This record gives sequence, C-alpha cells and structure tokens, in this order.
Amino acid sequence: AGVMHGVYFDTVTHSKIVDCWAEDMYGEDGICLYDSSDYNTVEGNTCQGNNDHGILLYTSSSNNTIEGNTCRGNAFGIGLIDSSDNNTVAGNTCQGNTSNGIYVDTSNHNTVAGNTVQGNTSYGLILETSKVLWPSWEFPSTVLPSMVLWLQ
Repeated sequence: AGVMHGVYFDTVTHSKIVDCWAEDMYGEDGICLYDSSDYNTVEGNTCQGNNDHGILLYTSSSNNTIEGNTCRGNAFGIGLIDSSDNNTVAGNTCQGNTSNGIYVDTSNHNTVAGNTVQGNTSYGLILETSKVLWPSWEFPSTVLPSMVLWLQ
C-alpha cells in the first residue's frame, strides 16, 4: 500500500522531478505540485495505479513544464486545477485512466500539445471554466478513437 503522494512539492520553485516511478499511492496523487509551486520541470516519470491524479498541479502552481511522462491506470492522468496558469503539458501519454486523461479546471493560458491520450474511461481532454486562448493550444494531439473533448 502507498502513502498520500509519491512526490509532493508544496511552495517549491525552480526544481525538477525526473525519471521517477510513482505507483499505487492509495491516498492521493503520484506527483503533486501544490500551493504556488512554480517554474518546475516534471519530466520522464511514470505514474500508474494512483487513487487520484498521476500528475497534479494545484492551487496556483504556474509556469511549470510537464513533459514526456506516462500516466496510466490512475483515476485521472494529468490535472491542472485552481489557477494553475501558464504551464506547458507536452509529449505525455495518458492512457487507461478510470476518469479523464488531461483535466484543466479554472486554470488559464496553458499550452497542451503533442500528447497521446487513449483508452480513458470518461473524457480524453476536459477544459472546464478555463479561459482558452486557441493559439496557445495545439489540436489535435495524438488522439485515438476513445478520445473525447469536452469544453465548458
């Protein structure tokens, strides 16, 4: 059995999480950047079987790069929530999650590009109550038949 988070940053800046394996965190997320954790890089990690997000940016965690990660078999693949703005989510694989592949809620001016999203139970990509600047978003990323896009 796991603990709350595999890797947890709380108000951490200019740091890297690279080539980690976060699995079976029954309490929460594989990797979590929380409360103004800004200008960090999350790269080349594998997050699987976690009870919540594979990777989560939460509560004003901005200007981060989330790149080249694999998130599979979690509740959610990658989440940007609660004013987590100006992040780049690129080249990730989100597959087989029991809810959504990539979830952006009340977070603005993020770039989502070149991700592979497939086989998630709910939606592939959700943009909810977020200001979307279309030139900042690259569509499509690689999307397979199970990909559904939902905008609210």
